Amino acid sequence: SRLAVGSGPGDVHGEASPTAVAAAGDGVAEVALQDRSLYSLDDQGLSQNAYIEEFRASLLVGLKRHFRFKSAEGLLSKASLRILDFACDASLSRPASPLNLWSTIHHDIKHRGVVKFSAAAHLQLRRMHRSLLRLTARGASCDQLLRWLLLPAIQHTSNMLKHRLDRVALTVLEVALELWLALTASPQARMIRHSHNPTSVILQGELKSQAAAVWQFITNRQVEAPDEFASLQTHRVQLAVARRQLAFVEHMAEVGAVDESAAEALHERAEHRLYRLESRGPHWSAPSLVDIVRRQPCFADQGDAMLLWLRAYADLKSYMPGQCIVPRKRSSPPGIFIVLRGLVKVDVLLGSLPETHYVGVGGSVGFISSTLRSDVKSITLKSAYAQGDALGQGPLVLHLPMRLLQTIKLKAVQAIHSSTEAAAAAAAAASQGQNHPSQSTAAAASQHLREPTAAGVGASTALHSSAFAQLLLDMHRQAGITILHRVLEDLVQQLASHLGATVQAILSYTSTLPAHKAHAKLQRLLQSALGPSTTSSSDSRIFSALLANDGAATGSLAGSEDPDGSHHGEGLSDTASAAAAAADQLIEERAREAAM
Repeated sequence: SRLAVGSGPGDVHGEASPTAVAAAGDGVAEVALQDRSLYSLDDQGLSQNAYIEEFRASLLVGLKRHFRFKSAEGLLSKASLRILDFACDASLSRPASPLNLWSTIHHDIKHRGVVKFSAAAHLQLRRMHRSLLRLTARGASCDQLLRWLLLPAIQHTSNMLKHRLDRVALTVLEVALELWLALTASPQARMIRHSHNPTSVILQGELKSQAAAVWQFITNRQVEAPDEFASLQTHRVQLAVARRQLAFVEHMAEVGAVDESAAEALHERAEHRLYRLESRGPHWSAPSLVDIVRRQPCFADQGDAMLLWLRAYADLKSYMPGQCIVPRKRSSPPGIFIVLRGLVKVDVLLGSLPETHYVGVGGSVGFISSTLRSDVKSITLKSAYAQGDALGQGPLVLHLPMRLLQTIKLKAVQAIHSSTEAAAAAAAAASQGQNHPSQSTAAAASQHLREPTAAGVGASTALHSSAFAQLLLDMHRQAGITILHRVLEDLVQQLASHLGATVQAILSYTSTLPAHKAHAKLQRLLQSALGPSTTSSSDSRIFSALLANDGAATGSLAGSEDPDGSHHGEGLSDTASAAAAAADQLIEERAREAAM
């Protein structure tokens, strides 16, 4: 007979009440733990392999009932339930094979024709949008008409495909989270975990392997799109709160705290809210391309015109999982890659230490080396590889190649030179008295407005030219701040070591001075070394402790006696320890202030 793990009232393929399903899941697991005869090969008369197959099939049946119970509770959408049911049925059709639920789910999502077609169509529509932006940048009337006719249709279709892909991605994350909970915390998993016979040990290994693969996927999605993960968790919290509200209203009606009409009204409102949450499910929408680009600090304060220009002339690139994005051997900086979708694995060298980290949506790769046009010793980009996203597709990145960065630099330099020449011409004309200052300034500004138009930048080019100069400055500022954050700890340690050696040299010097001169000399030297703030009242105790420590080290004070013959050695030892701790804290504070 087959092991009845998770069996109970109701058919496996039919609908079961939540109470019956819960009783079936928990009750049978409890009985199985108490009745060890279920694990006896002699009683069942089965071979080892046949017994494992029976146990594995029963486990899958119990997991299916567990998923149906979660769906009845509103914690699992119908689409997610269908995917999990399909994975369990696929494993049930191969009971001799180890559990392979997650691979079945991932393969089904990755090779689903609708998802692949939607992702490819969405990418092509985005590239068409970019081409239209490039056409309209030339300012021709026919190009403007073409954009007016095609752009709304392209944006509408692209948004429809984007919402569909977002919904599928959220469903996959919900499936992964529910599967991980079932593999680790369901009654069926607990029953397997609490058993110690050889068959249970084999199934425990299969469950742990599946749970590790699912958890890796969940971790990658949390790095890739934390907002998506948060929206799913928020939906679960809202469901829990709505159920508690409904139970509270029912309890208030039972104890007579509210009258019958008010209880019915409150009950109806609570049920309506719970129904809306269960029917709508979790909701999440991926940010737009402009919103993602603005996550970079250097682009956060740029105007819409500048971001549209970057979107028009940057390249949209899609990679397959495992494909190389930045090779190890390259002759020039790779350019800036801003991740729009998916995950990128980046290998860097922090000093001489290799490190691997993952970049999700909104992150950048190659920013420092491409902005500064050379690698920095403290942080060197070695390589970058594409990782799969929630739909099994590779990452989508916005690539700012070196030619585009060079164009930004040239336009910024041109804007700076134009402004400098206009200001110099206005000053020269005003000093010579040839024209009225305001007239010469207006003429220079007019010339400055016309020059970028001839270069083909755009119609409103005065602001555009200054925007290029501001963008270049913000990019270098972001690169500098990133480098400083990377080397800050090492810099603080080196400064603290230098200041510590300086303090030790000062203490050695003041130990040779007479006692009535040592304190004042020590304070002056430490003030010059550590800064003027060392004269504060809080630091004066440190100076006294340091002086006492100095005296204890040289023996001038350690062996002194009071008139009653008592020694100071023990008290000065405590003072020396306090002095050392206080001095180390002060040195570290001054080093950090100097580094910042």
